[in-house]
Amino acid sequence: MAPGLFCRHPSPKIASRILRVLKQVFSSMTLSLIGRLSQFLGFVYVARCLEAAMGESSRALVWAQYLHFLLTLGMDVVAVRYLADGSRQLKEVLPALFTGRLILFLFSSLALVLIPWCLDGFSNASGYLWAAGGLNLLALGMNAQWAFQGLHRMPAFSLIQAGISIASMIAFYLFLRPGSVAGSDLWCMGLAQCLGAGFSWAYLMKNYRIQLFTKVWFPSMVAFWKEGLPNWIFGLIYNTLITFGMLTVRWLTRDQTAFSDHESVMGQLYRFTMAIHFILGYGGSVIYSRIVVWREESKLFQQKVMRVIGFVLAAGLGASAAIHWLHQPLYHWLFPAEIYQPGAPFVSWMVMGRFLALASGVLSWAMFAHRQDWLAVRCAIFPILIAVVLHLWIVPVHGFRGAVVLYLLGELGLFLCSLIGFYFMTRTLMLEKHEEPLTPRA
Repeated sequence: MAPGLFCRHPSPKIASRILRVLKQVFSSMTLSLIGRLSQFLGFVYVARCLEAAMGESSRALVWAQYLHFLLTLGMDVVAVRYLADGSRQLKEVLPALFTGRLILFLFSSLALVLIPWCLDGFSNASGYLWAAGGLNLLALGMNAQWAFQGLHRMPAFSLIQAGISIASMIAFYLFLRPGSVAGSDLWCMGLAQCLGAGFSWAYLMKNYRIQLFTKVWFPSMVAFWKEGLPNWIFGLIYNTLITFGMLTVRWLTRDQTAFSDHESVMGQLYRFTMAIHFILGYGGSVIYSRIVVWREESKLFQQKVMRVIGFVLAAGLGASAAIHWLHQPLYHWLFPAEIYQPGAPFVSWMVMGRFLALASGVLSWAMFAHRQDWLAVRCAIFPILIAVVLHLWIVPVHGFRGAVVLYLLGELGLFLCSLIGFYFMTRTLMLEKHEEPLTPRA
């Protein structure tokens, strides 16, 4: 194993730096927790209002999220890297990406509305659902998290996001009632997120005195896309893993009448753990931008990354164990509808998968920081491809249960492959650093 990967007695300087980063993480996560708790309370109410319509609404939301991942083109990671290490100024990055993304996501959101609506025969219910999905795609595409992340301003963004979540919860309780149609919740979420995105960009424009629009956005977008291509491929592969079960469970179980409710059960599980996913995501955003800075401290880099991963995995095991112990009474209390009860034993599985995702993300960002983007892609392809292919065989037999198990195994496989890739990367970097050039003798 590479020297320095673990250290029994860390120096006070190392410990103080790690504690400072953890303080930032917890500051971000605390604000995020307040917002996500509000969103969770709103989601509990949504689940009681939608019941059988939960599956359709979740499917439209997941399609919006997947298209968002597809259309970011890896540019977010490149922008965060430039801003975090100071290699480019904000005025070189922000206007081009803002203008290009606005144009791209306006047209994409319109396509997400029109194509499913045409395929469903222009029905009013379908138009209502997919228009809400298009609104959420636009809100996700114009999310300013990458700018705040690169500027090390995640606590400020977490405060904005908490406001969005509270606004969404209030809208749920004001406008949704038992028996609401699919897509009602997405309208509440989409409008709140669009308002939050507008406020975020106004905050950046005011505090950094920068214009958001530019006429020469296309060349910069192409340059970002070329550099971010491996990151885009990595994101596309990974987000296929986390969304494939939700997007295909209805189609793969269409011949099984006993599985008719599995899309709603899977959708409820997906959104139940989404709050945890976003809480971890905001804490991870602080860690990811710090990893870019840690890159300059090669002697301490490996130790810091491994200690963060150890903390994440310990927290994940504790949270999963607690939820597994409480899942039965908790589910009956929060979601009394009988349609949701089969998913109760699998909540802890999904939660552990989210923590594994954060640990894998730390390792991937360590590779991105050292410009080893294609290494992260190679680590992701094998385990995720296996999990996706197995979906086609296992989900038709076991329904949503097979999808949950394959998701967890896919996250575990990605983490192990990323850990191996990180070990060989750090080992190679240390050998290169300590290699002394040979000088000819006189």
